[in-house]
Amino acid sequence: MDNSLLLTLIVVLLSLNLLLVGFYLILVLNDVRATLKKVNILLDTTSETADSVARPIQNVSHIAEAFTNGLEAVNIVKTVMSKYGHRQRDSVSSILDNQKGGRDERL
Repeated sequence: MDNSLLLTLIVVLLSLNLLLVGFYLILVLNDVRATLKKVNILLDTTSETADSVARPIQNVSHIAEAFTNGLEAVNIVKTVMSKYGHRQRDSVSSILDNQKGGRDERL
């Protein structure tokens, strides 16, 4: 065999080999692309599911916070009434007593 014929045969075989490897690489990249699309859909679904679970929990948290704030407001009103309520009751009863006696100091 002649050297040039042998070199030509090797170049043809290497070219075919590179062509087949390139084709196989394209198939692998298409599979990777399809897999990434499926992973993206899975992550989107997981995110939507997590959001749909989190919303009711947040609502319960807001309801509990509103209830706590309402209790704090009631405690504040109780504190104010216990602190200043007896003065108002005393002044109202003194006004009523004065009106019964015919004299009203307020007027």
